[in-house]
Formats: sequence, structure tokens, C-alpha cells
Amino acid sequence: MGTPLTGSTVSSTYTSLLKTADTTPFSSTLKTICDGAGNSSKLQVSTLGVKSDGTFESQGAATLSSTLAVTGATTLSSLSTSGNASVGGALNVTGATTLAGLTMTGNLSVPGTLSSTGNFAVNTNKFTVTSASGNTAVAGTLDSAGDFKVATNKFTVAAATGNTAVAGTLGVTGASNLSTLNVSGLSQLAELDALSDTTVGGTLVVTGATTLSSVTASGNATLNANTTLGDAGTDTLTINSDNVTLPNVSSATIDFANDTLLIRDNSASNKVRTATMAQITPQCVQTIYQSIQSYTAVNTGPGTEISVLTTSITPRSSGSKLLITIVLNYCMFQGHRGVFRLTRNGTEIGSNLEGASLYGIAPVYQATAGFDGITNTVIQFYDTSPVAGLNTYKINVFSAGAGSIFTVLELNRNLDDVGNGPNNFDRARTSSTMTIQEFLA
Repeated sequence: MGTPLTGSTVSSTYTSLLKTADTTPFSSTLKTICDGAGNSSKLQVSTLGVKSDGTFESQGAATLSSTLAVTGATTLSSLSTSGNASVGGALNVTGATTLAGLTMTGNLSVPGTLSSTGNFAVNTNKFTVTSASGNTAVAGTLDSAGDFKVATNKFTVAAATGNTAVAGTLGVTGASNLSTLNVSGLSQLAELDALSDTTVGGTLVVTGATTLSSVTASGNATLNANTTLGDAGTDTLTINSDNVTLPNVSSATIDFANDTLLIRDNSASNKVRTATMAQITPQCVQTIYQSIQSYTAVNTGPGTEISVLTTSITPRSSGSKLLITIVLNYCMFQGHRGVFRLTRNGTEIGSNLEGASLYGIAPVYQATAGFDGITNTVIQFYDTSPVAGLNTYKINVFSAGAGSIFTVLELNRNLDDVGNGPNNFDRARTSSTMTIQEFLA
């Protein structure tokens, strides 16, 4: 309780009375309040409001129905406003606070719980919290200089290292871009995109589309959906295991003309290529002659070509080897000495070249008087050096007695067929063949 003025005189008390700095009435202009001795205070008043240039302290509840502007530090045990509050300095509230409106140009420090039953918005949409759902949107950068923790250890981010620990289930429903992901337990992701370095110590379950730039699995990896490896022909797929199984691939009848398979191209940095079954299956071609023909041997070049047996083949592999088998059925009555010569694309191959004037790959059998039957000669040659592309093989008959009537080779018939036309009972006819088998090397 203050000192009463009862019984006091003006002369003894006027110095303790409050007055304005002048003697005019209040107006809309702020006037400084001073004592009767003229000492000014920090309080100014006008017909519009009150202003304090010093410390403002309220020991009890303070209720403001108009704008409160504070430019310095302010400490309130509780604050209730029904109008707007503007604070230019630090605002420290230690008790319950109810604000109808608050504008801050300075710092706001809340040592207790800050509770809002409505939406929370900073600059309209830069940082918003929806009260009904708790959804939080950050339009700019969310930066924390210290550790970030939820419920002590349920979700933590270490400020010094950036390491993030999730104690519960991490559910991601949208695309995620992570430079490094370390998972020691179970992770369920609806979509996982663009992981440069990923270490999964437990089970990684991805239910949506997944794009991985690099994957190293020290444990088992199971992909249950459609899987695409690489997006360009220059991508590299390396499988270090020599134990690759395809347990669910069903067997099928091979279509040699159309089915394809994967092969490793050793001449192109071991790249994987596709090839049809026909491209890698060894060939076997045959020419068969089932009629009769006469050939007069000559003693120039490789001799006279037995043209009805000429056979061509194009190897399917650059390292292929070819086995040529020729079966000749013929007669040559008392002819001069003769041999058979084999050529590939015009070049004689397989002949004995030891200086003899009459040489070849096989002799021509020449019948003696009284023999009218068919002679059989079988020639085989394994060609280890066929050319790339078309190879044409010809069997030729060569005789040192060229020009004689006894140098005529009768293919696929005997002499009775030649000289005794009407005598059908003594005729004999056969077939002759040239067969080429390819062996892939």
C-alpha cells in the first residue's frame, strides 16, 4: 500500500505527483510522464495509446485488446491477447500463452510446449503444418546444425556424420534418390530409384519399379518381377559364378531354322551375341548322281571334271574343318594309267607331290581283258584349311594316255552296258556321291 496524501500540503507532495512534460491536455501526440519536480519517466501516453521506452513488467495477468508493439527483450509469465501482438525483439514466455494474433520481427523463445490447434504456416506456404493430418511441407531447405531425434532413438540423424537410424519400418511410397543406403534389417519400399552405393545386411523387398545404378550382393538376391539389366548396348553384365541354373525353363523341340541362343564372342571382348541354331549347327551337304555319264580323261591341269558330283559349301564358323567323302562307281576298260585329283576352288588338294609324273589323291582302276564289272573307289579328305565363304570341291580324272579311246571313264555302269546294248541281263548300274561334313572347331 502506498503513502496517502491525506493531510498533506501541495508544497510537500507535488514532487511525487505524475504529470505530462507540459501543461497542455492529452492529445493524439505522445507526451512523456514526469514527476512534479520535472523528472521524466520512460512512459509516454496519448489519447491513442501508451508507450514505454524502458522495461515493461506486469506482476499479474495482462490482457491487451489492441496492438502490443515491443522492440526490446520481453519476458512474460503468461500472455493473453485478443488482438494483434507485434514483437520486434526477443519474446520469452514462461507460462501459458494465448494469442489471437502474433507478428514477430525478432526472436521467439519458448522453453515449454508450443501448441496450436489450427494450421501452422510460415510466409503462406514456405513451411506449413496441417493441423488435421500433421502433414508438413517445407518449400525451402530444412537445415539443422545439431542432431535430429524423434522419441529419443526412434528416428535419429547425427549432425556430425549425417548417419540416419530408423528403429521402425521405413515405408517409401514414391521415388527415392539415395547416394548410399545401409539396411541391417527388413526394408519394404514401394519404389526405389537410383542408388549409387547400397548395402543391405538383411532382406530388401521392393514392390515397385526399381532402378539401380550399381548392385553388389554378398548374400542371396531374388527378383520376383520383370527384370531388365542395362539400358544400352554398351552396358556390361558380369557373372563371376560358373554355376548358373535355369530351373523353370521348359524343354522344347529345337527349330534349327529359327531358334536362337546366346554365345560369347571371343573376338569381340567376350560380348554376348545371339545366333540361330542353323548358324552354329555343323552342315552336311551331299551331291548324288543316279544316272550314267561318260568322261574322257586328259593329261592337262587337274584333268577332266566329273561335273555331276561337284559340290559347294559355305562354312558356318571361321575355324571349321571339312570332311569330303567321294564314292565313285565306274568302269574303264584297259585304259592307260590314270588318277583322280581333288580341287578346292580350282586349287588341287590332297595329291601326292613326290615328283612322279602321274600323281593324284587316288588311282583309277583299269580293268583287264575279260572283266566287265563296275569298280568302286572311295576317297576321303579332311580339309583343315577351307576358305571363308564359298568352297567348291571337284573330283577330276587325269590320264597319261589322253586321247586314246581307252581313257574313257563310264560313270555308274559296266562295260556290258556300254558295248552290248540289247543284252539287258548283263547290264549293271549304280549311283555315285560326294558328301561334305562340317566340323566346328
